[in-house]
Amino acid sequence: MTHSAYGPQTRHGCIIMASGTSTRFGANKLIAEIGGVPLIQHVLRATDGLYARRVVVTRHPDIARLCDMRGVEAVLHNEPLRNDTVRLGMEKMADCDTVTFVQGDQPLVSANSLAACAALIPRPGHYYSLLNITYENKKVISLCSYCHAAALCSFMRQ
Repeated sequence: MTHSAYGPQTRHGCIIMASGTSTRFGANKLIAEIGGVPLIQHVLRATDGLYARRVVVTRHPDIARLCDMRGVEAVLHNEPLRNDTVRLGMEKMADCDTVTFVQGDQPLVSANSLAACAALIPRPGHYYSLLNITYENKKVISLCSYCHAAALCSFMRQ
């Protein structure tokens, strides 16, 4: 995805976080179906075509297989911490200028919401943005939940 706030060569990446253990749910909730479709697949659909690079980071072989069947790169790991998931995803984003994190268990996230949030990524040389986080010289926008992202986008339009 190239946003008009950047030059045509800007590459946006997306890391889909899918490494949770679903302890409270009792089973891998990412493969639980909503409307006959696995939860993670809703996120895969919403992110399809929006980013120059997209990767799912997961500890679940069934999620890695599902991603493979849909042509989505997956990083399968057995690391214990959330920051391991972030690190593994960022290692795949070397060719991207910006990175968006999306939770894999957010079936109501939409492509429109993600595109609106991408529009909030700070422009180079401008430092007024609420979202001015960097990791190894990459601008990062983190969507912790759909409601938070939607509320943030709504707030920024006011």
